[in-house]
Amino acid sequence: MPAAAADTDDIDAALPASLVAAVAHFTTTMRHIEWRIERPLDGRPLDDAETQARTSAACSGLAAAFRDHVRGAPHLEPAIGRYVAREASGFLMRSASFDRWLTKPRGYAGDYYTIELLYDDRPAGDGRLGHFIDRWALDLAAVQAVRNRRGLLARAIRDVADDVADAGEGTPVRVTSLASGPAREVLDVLAAPDAPPLRATCIDIDAEAVAYAAERARELGVADRVVFAQDNVLRLSRGRGRTTLAPQHMIYSVGLIDYLAGDHIVRLLDWAHDQLVPGGTVVLGNFDVENPDRMLMDHVMEWRLIHRTADDLRALFARSRFGDAAVDVRAEAQGINLFAFCTRPSGGGVRRAA
Repeated sequence: MPAAAADTDDIDAALPASLVAAVAHFTTTMRHIEWRIERPLDGRPLDDAETQARTSAACSGLAAAFRDHVRGAPHLEPAIGRYVAREASGFLMRSASFDRWLTKPRGYAGDYYTIELLYDDRPAGDGRLGHFIDRWALDLAAVQAVRNRRGLLARAIRDVADDVADAGEGTPVRVTSLASGPAREVLDVLAAPDAPPLRATCIDIDAEAVAYAAERARELGVADRVVFAQDNVLRLSRGRGRTTLAPQHMIYSVGLIDYLAGDHIVRLLDWAHDQLVPGGTVVLGNFDVENPDRMLMDHVMEWRLIHRTADDLRALFARSRFGDAAVDVRAEAQGINLFAFCTRPSGGGVRRAA
């Protein structure tokens, strides 16, 4: 027997029998659902509502069993994750979302087009069953949190625009999105009938993401109010980027720092602080440690993030040039995606944490 196969057998033998049974129940149930779709009994096929209910129940049952077994045997978490991913992927990858998460055509799970598909919330997949598996995937709490952040940030941009208008500055509101991806939140604001006088800059390292968002801006008729730049945000924070910004009223990122170590985030905050006008706002989004789909994301979706608490985010700001400035941490409706808001003081300095 090849060494790799022997290693796999040894790992599987160490897994709880109840986990193996739960995974086997999932695959058997999914085969039965597929059989009923394609070969109806007594001429009565499963209707879409019943098919969705059964598919979602089977997938949710698998996810719950996975979480329960990891909690019961945390030392086996990697092995449990590999086993579930290996045994269930034949069905899960029929979902268009799971297929993209696992194949990572842009090199990582949360690329711009993945986020666009989550925003659109239209299930798709391989064969008739794939559509129903994808509907379940798109209803995951973590995925709903991604969709929710679009509206949260759009409201935040409008709030900043209103504050600038109230201050009577008489200048366009300047907003920059870092790792902007499809940039839907800022395009939503720009394309609204009552859009504020906004001038946006969208920066992303992925040339395809930049081109996609720029085309979307042209379709919406707002391209004259957005500058799209391909640049590396980490190089930018070190003063080595190609993009030059006028003083900004708002700098934000919805899905960047949960890929970054703390020192990189502090350097990014220092840079953002210096790009803001006095009274300008920075907003950084990060998944919370209480994300109920964290284990599923780590091991089955292969979408690994650095999860943080609200206090973790406040501590990062305290280490930066924002010092002891107040940090307002908000969450979207699912309570999974956190957003830290901090304002550059209008005058004087701030004390940096030791």
